[in-house]
Amino acid sequence: MTQNPVFRGAATALITPLTENGVDFDALGKLIDWQIDEGINALVIAGTTGEKSTLNDEEHHAVLEFSAERIAGRVPMIAGTGSNDTAHAIEMTRFACGCGADAVLVVTPYYNKATQNGLVKMYKTIADASEKPLIVYNVPSRTGVGIEPATYALLADHPNIAGIKEANGDLSRIMKTFALIGDRRLLRNAFLFFVSLFFYYKTSGLSVLILVFVTCSDYLIARRIAAASRPGRKRAWLVLS
Repeated sequence: MTQNPVFRGAATALITPLTENGVDFDALGKLIDWQIDEGINALVIAGTTGEKSTLNDEEHHAVLEFSAERIAGRVPMIAGTGSNDTAHAIEMTRFACGCGADAVLVVTPYYNKATQNGLVKMYKTIADASEKPLIVYNVPSRTGVGIEPATYALLADHPNIAGIKEANGDLSRIMKTFALIGDRRLLRNAFLFFVSLFFYYKTSGLSVLILVFVTCSDYLIARRIAAASRPGRKRAWLVLS
C-alpha cells in the first residue's frame, strides 16, 4: 500500500515541443521551469498529451531523462509509460523509474480492445515490475477500451497501484467506482482520483468541466459533483479545497 499520495494539488499534462528535427529540448525546459515557477504541484511528462504514442523509444528516453534532470526534484514527475504492448510498457516503466520519475501513468492498451480480465492482468504485471507507484489512465474514447468499476475494485488492492485518471465522462460509472473502492482506498488518503468530465448543453454548445481529485479522503464530494451536473444545469462550479 502506498502510504502517501504521489502529489497534492494540480498536475499539468505537459506537451512535448517538436520541430521538424525532433524534440525541442530548449522549449521543453522553458515550459518545465515556467510551470514550476507558476506553482504547479506535479508534471506529467510524455503522457498522451506529450506525444507518447508518436515518440520513438530514443526520443521518449531522452525526454524523460531531460525532464527529470530539469525538474530536479522541485515537483513530482509522473512519466507516461503506457503501450498496447505489455512488454514494451514494462520496459518504458523500468526506464522511467531508473531515470528519476516519481510515478508512472499507464493508459489502457489502445486498439487491442482487451477484456476486463486482460486489463487486470496487464496492470498488475506492470505494477509488479515498477519501482514507483502506478496511476491507471482510462480514456475509452481514445483507446477503444474502458475500465469497468468492478475492474477498478480488483486493481485497487494492488499495493503499487496508487491512483486513477478517469476520462470516461460517465458520472454513474464514476460514482459506482467510488462506492466500490472508497472504503478501502480513498479514505486512506493515499489514493489519487482524477476525473475529466465532458458535458453537452443544447443551449450553450460544448462545455468542458475538468475536475481534479487528489487524495480523496472525503469521497462524499462525489455527491456534490452529481448535484452540480444535473440535467438542465447550464453551468456548474465545484471548488475542491
